[in-house]
Amino acid sequence: MGTNWFYRFDECGHCDRYTEVHVCKSKRTWRAYRNVFLDDEHPEWGRTQESPFGFSVRSLADWRTVFTARPGRLFDEYGKQIDDPLGWLGEAVPWRPTPEGLADLCADEAAGMGWLDEAGHRFYAGEFS
Repeated sequence: MGTNWFYRFDECGHCDRYTEVHVCKSKRTWRAYRNVFLDDEHPEWGRTQESPFGFSVRSLADWRTVFTARPGRLFDEYGKQIDDPLGWLGEAVPWRPTPEGLADLCADEAAGMGWLDEAGHRFYAGEFS
């Protein structure tokens, strides 16, 4: 279980259109999957997830760049807005492995779909809910 987090950007004040991306599942637990956006194709995953930002997002540092370069608003799945996305990101806790979680990470890494960034945050390139 965890809370889904979404980032809205390129909002139009006239027609209420916006682009929304899934940032992560949870930021405070060992299952804190962060979503990635890659500028390369991965048909082995059954889909292509092109980055809407013009560059790949593979780490917490990349998300920091997104929040800085593409001003927007951060929401949880219940519609609660976070006023300071960069501050929220700064509170993210690095992944803490459990035996089950370590086995999951090893399987994800073997499939080329999961990794830890340089700060120890877990990222996953597949779908999660």
